[in-house]
Amino acid sequence: MYYLCEDCGFKHNVDGMLVRCPYCGGNLTIYNEFPEFSVENLPGIWRYRRYFPKLFRNIFSLGEGRTPLIRSFRLKSYFKLKNLFIKDETRNPTGAFIDRGASILISIAESFGIKRFYCEARGNLAASISAYSNLIKVKTYTRLIEPIDRGKLYQILLYGGEIVSDVVTKPFYPIFPTDPFLVEGYKTISYELVEDRIGRIDAIIVPMGSGSLLFSIWKGFKELVEMNVMDNLPRIYGVQESICAPIVRSFHGKRISKGHRGIAIEINDPNPGRMKEAINAVKDTNGDMVEVNSMQIIEGIKLLARFEGILVEPAGAASIAALKILLDRGEIDFDENIVVMATGAGLKGPKTLLKILSGYKGFRRNSMKINILKILADKPMHPYSVWKKLSEKGFTISKTAIYQHLNDLERLGYVSSKFSDGRKIFYLTSKGLSLIKSTK
Repeated sequence: MYYLCEDCGFKHNVDGMLVRCPYCGGNLTIYNEFPEFSVENLPGIWRYRRYFPKLFRNIFSLGEGRTPLIRSFRLKSYFKLKNLFIKDETRNPTGAFIDRGASILISIAESFGIKRFYCEARGNLAASISAYSNLIKVKTYTRLIEPIDRGKLYQILLYGGEIVSDVVTKPFYPIFPTDPFLVEGYKTISYELVEDRIGRIDAIIVPMGSGSLLFSIWKGFKELVEMNVMDNLPRIYGVQESICAPIVRSFHGKRISKGHRGIAIEINDPNPGRMKEAINAVKDTNGDMVEVNSMQIIEGIKLLARFEGILVEPAGAASIAALKILLDRGEIDFDENIVVMATGAGLKGPKTLLKILSGYKGFRRNSMKINILKILADKPMHPYSVWKKLSEKGFTISKTAIYQHLNDLERLGYVSSKFSDGRKIFYLTSKGLSLIKSTK
């Protein structure tokens, strides 16, 4: 078992905890040769213990893994599919797939006497590490990357994590989404899918933030093929929200926009750490990558909740939104076995759910957002032009606040945007026009 740097080719035996390549700072991946596939009589992900790095003395688990693969009946009929399966990762202890990696990372860290963890993250990663580090009585310090759902912030604090404003100066183990031990945990999703024996898996749709989850799933399938458990790799489809989709744009050779705040916070990563690996994984499986907008994500949340009783956060619903696009493109056939990933629990982001339910119908007639919509009703504009128009009307508001209002309106589907001559231009949608009419 050895580390391999995906950038410079550095190779080293797995005899200690390395986070990044010591030579070039690139991502490390753990590779091994497996003679055969067999499992142990242990709960959750630890039934695959023999395929993890042999660096742990004790197992620290909260019961992660063995999440249900739900055979859809109503949703498959809605999409006119023969077989549709939902891998429900909301059932993990902290409500996200990240618990799989956290269990392995924490178990190994305990063997090396790690005294503290430092994490720069949005929500799910920091919440999971905060929960699992309690098992070895180690504190997790988190420097938050805004925005963050309040539910996840509450999780971090209740698990005993500490929010800091600066980098911790004392020695610590840094947690990045690209951590090779996290990858080892996530790959067990592929192992479980094969053990669920649904027959051949033709395609799987995976939300992407850093790209680590998609890469991990590919890695798991690749190992299973090498062990002769599978004959072929399923096609892997990656999905991101259009407001921040650097991996998708790079895959299709398009201009990369760093993006702003979207509704799917967990996958709005402007600097995805495993972008190259995710792109290579999709190409290796003859898959594709898809962008979805906020309204399509919201529709995905509603469909999963109403048809299947699964409440997911926006990032988890992106795969359902992508499924419809792929069907419309003809990239998925009626009789194929399709798996979609539901990556995180919906109650982690109650504010988002409230916005979806309310639909922002309660805008006051003369609220700032309504006034912005009225300006855009005349013609599409750049945010600066919107600010100038408002100033002429006597409103006092900062340019930053204008961007925030426009991003909120785009998340809710009242405006849309596109780049023209290098500038982001906002347009009023039919939904936005209806809202203006309803306030008259």
